[in-house]
Amino acid sequence: EHLLQQLKTLTAKIDVIVERFDVSKQEQDILRIEQEAGVSGFWDDYQNAQNVMQELGRLKETVSVWRGLQ
Repeated sequence: EHLLQQLKTLTAKIDVIVERFDVSKQEQDILRIEQEAGVSGFWDDYQNAQNVMQELGRLKETVSVWRGLQ
C-alpha cells in the first residue's frame, strides 16, 4: 500500500514536471520542423538545415525521455 502511494505521488510529480517543461509545445515544434524539412529548398542552405535537424534530434530525445517517465 505504501509503495502504491509513493508511485502515485511520483507519477503526479512527473506530470507536473512534464507540464512545466511544456512537452506538448516541444511535440508541436517537432511536427513543425518535420514539415519544414519536407519543403522544397529546405536543404539548399545545408548548414542551416543541419542545425535545424540537430535541434529536431534534441527535441525528440527530450520528449521521449519525459513521455517515457509518464
